[in-house]
Amino acid sequence: MTASTPQPFVVVSYCTEGNGYREEAEARLLPSLRRFDCPHQLYIRPNWGSWRDNLFHKPAVIADALDDYPGQTIVWLDGDAELVDDPVLFRHPPADFACHFRTIATGRKPAPNTIVLRNNDAVRQLLALWIAECDEARRDPDNLRALPTHRRDGLVDDAALLQRVLSPPPPFVSIGELPLEYSSIFDNVAVERPVVLQHQASRRLRYGAGADHR
Repeated sequence: MTASTPQPFVVVSYCTEGNGYREEAEARLLPSLRRFDCPHQLYIRPNWGSWRDNLFHKPAVIADALDDYPGQTIVWLDGDAELVDDPVLFRHPPADFACHFRTIATGRKPAPNTIVLRNNDAVRQLLALWIAECDEARRDPDNLRALPTHRRDGLVDDAALLQRVLSPPPPFVSIGELPLEYSSIFDNVAVERPVVLQHQASRRLRYGAGADHR
């Protein structure tokens, strides 16, 4: 598929305690990574109190992984993902930062459920911008009302904040696009041979007993 030299990589994900996401990752994501012999690290963090606050910690966890695994490509997968085919692009990153993009009314929205990141300073700078957006959103949730959202529930998520960081893309980092095969929704697969399936656990877990789904 590509003539470039394969790069070492590690798949990382993150979950919080006490809300079912750790069990989700251990039941599906981790066994699928073992089937394809993918090095991986599941980061466990305390529950920050709401679904959205937990989500907004994603770029900070990725930044930690860059430091924990120097010289290796970092692949982010959401905890409810499942690897179902050989992930060639994990070994051959197409750019400094790559994810799938969905076409929406306001342009192209990133789908950061699967991200492939080269381990370099440009990516660290990009993550710092995304982290800053997430930190500001947690400090002042009212500012989120000014952001467009195309979620059915109307909530602004980490993808909307990443979209703001990438509009326009910063000049210091290369941005690539992963094909839909790397970001397929399990009950709406539009490709013949998906590589990563997203199982949308938040549809179930966000509204569980005692869950704060903001």
